[in-house]
Amino acid sequence: RVLERFGGKATLIECDLETGRQHQIRAHMRHLNHPLLNDPVYGRGFQPPCKLPETPGQALQAYKLQFTHPVSEERLTVQVPEAGYMAQTLAALRSACGVAE
Repeated sequence: RVLERFGGKATLIECDLETGRQHQIRAHMRHLNHPLLNDPVYGRGFQPPCKLPETPGQALQAYKLQFTHPVSEERLTVQVPEAGYMAQTLAALRSACGVAE
């Protein structure tokens, strides 16, 4: 689902994945013509819509993981805060690219 649009050139989305490794997510998003920002393999040829700060990797972050513990069979949920570089990237997009309604 779309969470935020940046000047009609970039979009912050939320995806619910049943399974998936980073490579699969990147490849599928490229196939849909929506490569991840800063992806050196699947984002080749994609120009960011505005000047962005240097980041350590692709603009991809899992914020919540759910799985069944293999021994206890307890359903576990792990949530993490937004990574610092993701916050910087989103701030740069909001500032330089604008936010489309």
